[in-house]
Amino acid sequence: MKKFKYLFVLPAISLMALTSCGDNGKNPYEALPEETSAEIIEELKINEVLNNYADANSGKAIYGNIRLVDKLSDGSKVKWWSSNKIIKTKAYGDAEPGVVKRPKKDTEVTLVAEIDKNGEKTKYEQTVTVKAAAPKIYDEDYEGYLFAHFVGEGHGEGPQSMEGHPIGEQIYFALADVGQGLHFKDMNNSTMSNLNPVLESNVGELGVRDPFMLRSPEGDTFYLIATDLSIYTRGGWGANNGNYATRTGSHSITIWESHDLVNWSEPRLIEVARKDAGMAWAPEMIYREETGEYLIFFSSTLVDDVSKGGNAKCVWKDCVYYTATRDFIHFSETKRFIPGTDYQPDVTTRNESEGTPDNINQRKVIDGSVMKIGDYYYCACKDGGNNEDGGGIRIMK
Repeated sequence: MKKFKYLFVLPAISLMALTSCGDNGKNPYEALPEETSAEIIEELKINEVLNNYADANSGKAIYGNIRLVDKLSDGSKVKWWSSNKIIKTKAYGDAEPGVVKRPKKDTEVTLVAEIDKNGEKTKYEQTVTVKAAAPKIYDEDYEGYLFAHFVGEGHGEGPQSMEGHPIGEQIYFALADVGQGLHFKDMNNSTMSNLNPVLESNVGELGVRDPFMLRSPEGDTFYLIATDLSIYTRGGWGANNGNYATRTGSHSITIWESHDLVNWSEPRLIEVARKDAGMAWAPEMIYREETGEYLIFFSSTLVDDVSKGGNAKCVWKDCVYYTATRDFIHFSETKRFIPGTDYQPDVTTRNESEGTPDNINQRKVIDGSVMKIGDYYYCACKDGGNNEDGGGIRIMK
């Protein structure tokens, strides 16, 4: 596959302005004894999860903001010191500690945590490598538009597919040159008669739908997330398991990561839905400059008891929920992002087929999409069922 360095896969996102790099003074925790608890060390360890897949010998490094915890699960308080100001250990505006400004060249930074357990203090020291800043991208650098998609549950197993994986519910790429508009060409030698996905899921339900791709604000990391769902292996939408997919669905979404859109990580599941959710569908995300983190949002229904499977009662109609992360390993508490819209008194056609939820007087809201233009965030989402009065596309600012 040809390597494309600059493709339109997301709106341009400006970098957060930070202070200059430089030495950060003497380590104030140098005299403290070393922490020995493996559990505590695991909580404090900085996850450098994304290799440069174009270079197998590159090792692991930091390409963006990191998570610096201030409190451990046992209640211990944590303070941080960094040997270089390119990693900020203090809050920066609305952003929590851990904001990273990539330097001009690869730089090793020592991070030291002071752990205060009811007055007894220890330290944990680690060295991380912050990658050099990526070259700035200008409009004239872009070469094309990249479209990530799945084909559909009507396509089952195929000769190029891993055994037992629905070949239609995998990830395909199509490309259009900048001057071609919407004239996309399938990539990876894939045709409808000879499907050849670029990425295949071997986790969760072994199939993926609704892919969404985002370029990091630093410019040289790409994240592709998708619904962990295979309607094909469930027997189709009309089958018992397929029909109840909103109550028996995965609580996770599937993620791939890349630095060049050609070499990708192995797929992995990240759990995003609440424990009482019926599914996590149609994920998208956006980088929030103000807090230096990614917001992942997705559609979800709440049920009374997930152990009941298809017999679970829907207690809250589909809404859009979200969780926040910096490293795609640690996530904030999942909360409601976009609630339903109240029915108007004169509405006669309603979709009440999923029991009698608490929010029965609201239309369900799904498939949110958010982008920032200027100083405002804009959101579009499906508001209501296909046959409901008053439904449509809701636009918010």
